[in-house]
Amino acid sequence: MITFKKGFTLICVALIYFIISVLIHELGHGIAGKILAMGQLVIAVWPGFEIFPEIGALNNIKHWPGSAVAVVSFIPEVKSLSVDIHREFNSYIIKPILNIQHSSVLYDQNRVAVVLLMGSGTTYLISLLCIIFLWLCSPVGILRKVCVFGAFMFYDLLCYSIFPVFFDLRHLIFIGGKLPEPVIALAQLGMPSEISVTLVVIVCCTQTYFIKRLLSKE
Repeated sequence: MITFKKGFTLICVALIYFIISVLIHELGHGIAGKILAMGQLVIAVWPGFEIFPEIGALNNIKHWPGSAVAVVSFIPEVKSLSVDIHREFNSYIIKPILNIQHSSVLYDQNRVAVVLLMGSGTTYLISLLCIIFLWLCSPVGILRKVCVFGAFMFYDLLCYSIFPVFFDLRHLIFIGGKLPEPVIALAQLGMPSEISVTLVVIVCCTQTYFIKRLLSKE
């Protein structure tokens, strides 16, 4: 029988686990965007508080997107101004000329798709690495518990694909966005949506099978 104390502990653990997985998901978007030079990274969490690169309320907090838990955005680099000094040939006359340097980011489809994919892609990679570590090293104690929690992070990939596509629900049924990010990203990279959804299901079923095998060894 689950007592109040155990139930409260489970809820707290689940909440912390959820928050960590969401932050890892958004960080995956952010790291991919920075690597691909998408612009200045901004990470904000519900109901509209910026946590990176600064901490504080967003100016447009009233326009928070629906039930989104966290949002990653990129601010393109703005034009910068400089003054070039030119001396005319065989003359002591110096003419300063205003030079506008264009350094804005061009968002091509492939880069956007990779950034979109690396949210759930990052949590999946963590899940995969944890399963491999559990399988090869058989850790014990706290390290084993951490790896087991990490192994279940593939839920993010499953929820972000299955609920919006098949049930027209948000990523976590009641909260989160409604865009199947992994499916859209793979489609932009040239993979048909039917194949990408099937691939996600197969991958998640494989993850579940190996986790079950690993836990049954205890």
